[in-house]
Amino acid sequence: MVIEYGAYPGFISLSEAGGGWENTTTWINQLLLYLFDNHHSRFTDILANGFWLATHPYILNHFYQEMPNGGPLSARPPEMQNGYEPGWHFEYPYDPISQASDPGRTVWGGTPLSPLGDVHGLIGCGLAFMERLQEMFGVGAVPVIGTEGGLWPLPERNRVKQLDIRYPGFTWESHAHATIAMFDWISHSAPPWMFGVALWKWDHYYDQSGGGPMPADDLLRNSNPIAKEVPPIPAVGDYTLPFEGELPPPTIVIEVPGPGPVHGQPEFHFMVLAPGIDKEWFFEIARVYWDAFKPTLMTIFDFINFLPKSSSLAVTVITTPEMVDLMNKQIAVRWPNVYMDMIVASTPREVEDLLNSRVAVGRRFG
Repeated sequence: MVIEYGAYPGFISLSEAGGGWENTTTWINQLLLYLFDNHHSRFTDILANGFWLATHPYILNHFYQEMPNGGPLSARPPEMQNGYEPGWHFEYPYDPISQASDPGRTVWGGTPLSPLGDVHGLIGCGLAFMERLQEMFGVGAVPVIGTEGGLWPLPERNRVKQLDIRYPGFTWESHAHATIAMFDWISHSAPPWMFGVALWKWDHYYDQSGGGPMPADDLLRNSNPIAKEVPPIPAVGDYTLPFEGELPPPTIVIEVPGPGPVHGQPEFHFMVLAPGIDKEWFFEIARVYWDAFKPTLMTIFDFINFLPKSSSLAVTVITTPEMVDLMNKQIAVRWPNVYMDMIVASTPREVEDLLNSRVAVGRRFG
């Protein structure tokens, strides 16, 4: 419906959560596995034509500013933080303090202190989505917008908010400088797909009835907006994320359903007919090949999902030239371990000649 109205569809925001089944990374995996299994081709088309991601980056106190000449592990106390000076870190959980306290931590977890992952930062949830979209759908990058979030929970006068003791807390005054620094970091240092954050929420920041106006209001009002320069990035295609420093590789790799790689002869052989090719017509022209090799005929290939990783599969696809790209997208991209065997012909007679020539030399695949 969103597409029919001429708008760009996007994922609804997931609040950052940790621990147990409700962990955000669990939801990301399950959402994308469902789309992979049930709507792979359509979702890939949507990704390529204006899809975007909404996140709720509640940053907590997962940020800091280095001491002047103090090195990457030094952190200024709140009263020394200055939003107009360099040295800010918002790349949690990949910043030096996080990595020093829990080596190898990623958004996916796998470490003793973060077994299920940790997306409680400015770019964590967007990065988790982006990695899975790249692995499962060949995405380059899609825009990410924090539709709700910021340095939260908001501070109170004369109190320090310090939810994670590894990092300095923030105060009523320092919160303003950190907010300015956050927007500067998004513009200059964040991955190019990160486009901004809507600060939560209006009455707290600006309206006295909610406790505001906060000092961040004055600093924002007196700061010039910073344009974010974004290079052309393919929505679907190869793309390496530029980023400050090196991101550790994910410690958890999601298992895509389906068979394992082919070593020697495949254990299973499916024959798939592209859309528009009639089954009855196939049996008239392919009987000799069928009798010789006994492939399993498929018109719906989701059954590939149910083959175990210990098995292997070759798929012979009978297709017309205009359907080659679609069949590659439907099978080869979705199950990269499957050996693709294409028979491309425009007429039944061409298909029959190709299949009979294989039988004549005893060769199952082309």
